[in-house]
Amino acid sequence: LDEEDGKRVLQQSLADGKLYRWLCSGSRQSMLVESVVQCIPREHPRTRHGGRVRFDRTDIMPKYHQAIVAALSLISRRPQRFLFLGVGAGTLPLFLLQHYPRTSMTGVDCSSGVLSLARRYFGLHSGPRLRLHVRTAWDFLKNQRNARTWCAVVVDACDCGPCGAVHAPPESLCTADALNMLYRLVAKGGVLILNCLMAASHFHLPRLRANFRKTFKHGSSHVILTKEGNIVLVGCVTAESSSQILRQCAWHAALEALDLQIAFA
Repeated sequence: LDEEDGKRVLQQSLADGKLYRWLCSGSRQSMLVESVVQCIPREHPRTRHGGRVRFDRTDIMPKYHQAIVAALSLISRRPQRFLFLGVGAGTLPLFLLQHYPRTSMTGVDCSSGVLSLARRYFGLHSGPRLRLHVRTAWDFLKNQRNARTWCAVVVDACDCGPCGAVHAPPESLCTADALNMLYRLVAKGGVLILNCLMAASHFHLPRLRANFRKTFKHGSSHVILTKEGNIVLVGCVTAESSSQILRQCAWHAALEALDLQIAFA
């Protein structure tokens, strides 16, 4: 359908009549799926926020997005503010806006072109509950002055290496200093969630996991493995309590239902 800044929008029509849109990155030989959403054709097409289709926000794909949603159950306070470092097609924040009606969200993405694709093909739009900024995640972090601001910080950003390989998260966010900056943004009882590409990040992933464990030495950290090749790191700011343990039991049950695997942090 379209392409901007190395991201491609594809549309898939199945034999049963279902219609999906995909946001992909990487080369045509090895495309990586970033977002998927089911589209439902409108009887009377409109021109704003989706045009000829509307979007099914009752389900979330791919698997790593499901893992991120499951990890939000570890928040031990009423969720109020979410921060997304990396927006892409916007399918994850749009899904959460519907399912967390009392939560406001901020999305940061370095590509105005990708946000334009998201608006045209995935129904992304800013408003009172979703504010969007065109900046790199690192630049946004450096300018944050208020600590313990967000109930959840979700890092779903990537960059390309010298050989065209996609790294997620970007190298700049894998250092101990960057993780400490992220940690200080998370409110007590909140979570920090990082999406990592296992295949593309094999050089710096062990260092990232070690830094992540150190960052959450006074809380708890977890690793979710998906069959699609993503690793999702989850850190809880507060130490475990009886209520937090109950939340983790529910979280493990959700992961099992989603066919996601827990590994040692």
